[in-house]
Amino acid sequence: MHGGAPLTARQLDVLRVVENYLSSRGWPPSLRELGEAIGTSRNAADKFLDALATKGYLRRDAREHRGLCVLIPSSAAVVVEPRPLRKAQFCPRCRREVGS
Repeated sequence: MHGGAPLTARQLDVLRVVENYLSSRGWPPSLRELGEAIGTSRNAADKFLDALATKGYLRRDAREHRGLCVLIPSSAAVVVEPRPLRKAQFCPRCRREVGS
């Protein structure tokens, strides 16, 4: 059953880290621990958690230390495929980008 908005592959990775941390330790990771686990800063980890909460996968409680609760498991997540990058085309005379 799916109830959240589609995730990016990176957001899915973050959700899996939170789930694995919860299952192995019994409590969610701190921002520092999450940042270290995913190779980012605490601030970036916080933004990932905000995005997951906005999409309905997590509930955050700012009043509690490590206040995270997984609402939708990663196994039920839908991942969006990244859009392919388009190859830019340039005018041979002026080297400005042309077309769309």
